[in-house]
Amino acid sequence: MTLEFNMLELTKKLSELDKKVSKSITKKALLAGAEPMEKSLIGSAPENTGELKGNIKSSKKINKKKGRSTIDVGVTGKNGASREAIERAYYNHYGARSKAPTYWMDDGFDRGIEPAKKKMIEVLKKELK
Repeated sequence: MTLEFNMLELTKKLSELDKKVSKSITKKALLAGAEPMEKSLIGSAPENTGELKGNIKSSKKINKKKGRSTIDVGVTGKNGASREAIERAYYNHYGARSKAPTYWMDDGFDRGIEPAKKKMIEVLKKELK
C-alpha cells in the first residue's frame, strides 16, 4: 500500500494563502499607522475657517507600486477634498507672493512619524504571533 500526495498543489495553495495573509497584515498595519499621522496633521494645520482641518483624511485604499505598499494621508482628491481645499492647503504650506509659508505639513509629518511607527509595530507584533 502506498500513499500518493501531490506536493506541488499543496505548495501552490500555501503560497496563495501566504500572499492573502501578507496583504491583510500589511493593510491592517498601514491603516493603524495612518490614524496617528492624520491626527498629527490635523493638529498642525492652520485654523482660519476649520475647512482645512476638516479635509485632512487618510485613504482607505492601499497603493501598491514596485513591491511597496503606501497609504495617502492629507488633503488629496483621492480622499474627497475639493480642488479649492487642495489649493488652499498647498498655499498655506508653501506660501504665495503675498503670504509667507507655514510648512505645517512638514511639522505634522515630523510629529506624527514616531507614533505612526509605534502603532504599526504594535499591529505587526499582534498579527505575527
